Amino acid sequence: MACGIGPEVLNQNNYTPWSMRIKTYLVAKDLWDVVQTEHPEVGPSDKHKVWKQRNAQALHAIQLSCGDDILSFISDATSAKSAWDILLDKFEIHRRFFKDKTRHGVDDSYLGPLFSDVWRGDWKAAKAFLDQNPEAIGKVYSKDGGTIIHSAILFKRFDIVKELLQWMREEDLAITDQHGCTPLIYAINQGSIEIVENMIEMNKNIAAMRIPPDNMTPVLYAFSLGFNEIARKLYKVTPPEELTCGPNEGRDGAELISSCFYAQSFGTYPSLTLTIDILRAYPFKCISWCTFCVLMWRKTQFLGTMDL
Repeated sequence: MACGIGPEVLNQNNYTPWSMRIKTYLVAKDLWDVVQTEHPEVGPSDKHKVWKQRNAQALHAIQLSCGDDILSFISDATSAKSAWDILLDKFEIHRRFFKDKTRHGVDDSYLGPLFSDVWRGDWKAAKAFLDQNPEAIGKVYSKDGGTIIHSAILFKRFDIVKELLQWMREEDLAITDQHGCTPLIYAINQGSIEIVENMIEMNKNIAAMRIPPDNMTPVLYAFSLGFNEIARKLYKVTPPEELTCGPNEGRDGAELISSCFYAQSFGTYPSLTLTIDILRAYPFKCISWCTFCVLMWRKTQFLGTMDL
């Protein structure tokens, strides 16, 4: 079921793509900082009133994007942050990496200025930081949940993303955020075909890194969002076995074929599917006939097993 914020409300099986879409929405509405911060101490009445309004907007967006069965989990939440954290704790799979870092006392607070520079779009300051701390390019910042390129894509700082790619090794593109998503998934989510192309040129193996918890392939994810051109680019570098077998036992390939038919996406000569042939028939109509034949065959097989 769709909602006004994204194509699908949160259910038991789609937390990762849901969280990416809602985070992008809140960033676009300048509300993401409300989700990241605690309720401020009571101060000037005007500032407190503004915070309450922004918190209500963010919380309402999260509530609207939840299915009825999920909404019950956050029915008592009075802040956007508490609602987000409740859902994160319930659904997340890959936060163990972050928890391990915290348990071992690793302090990554020094990354804060770099992320702030990128959020503001200040590449000059970000580059100065990386000159002094080149290892930061591949570090996961616990407060943000991803690497600096994850964050740059999320905030649509695409010029900075291109600069960051110059600093990165191909293995850096395989680093996942706290939900198990690579930067490629973020680029797909933003519909940026140029960034997707740049990434798979650097490391085509990331096209086979699936999205948890459903183990969806990036090519199928792109198609599900309606980014057909991105899906075509990814299809060319996706190993066939990822679509024909793999963890989902070929369901990705089957769903991709079905999606192509539904979207009337027929490859090199799409117009020919609706062009009348020499027998005055449409090729696309033949598919319907084949479906009819299959149904008749199944009926025959069923009747053949009956004792009449």
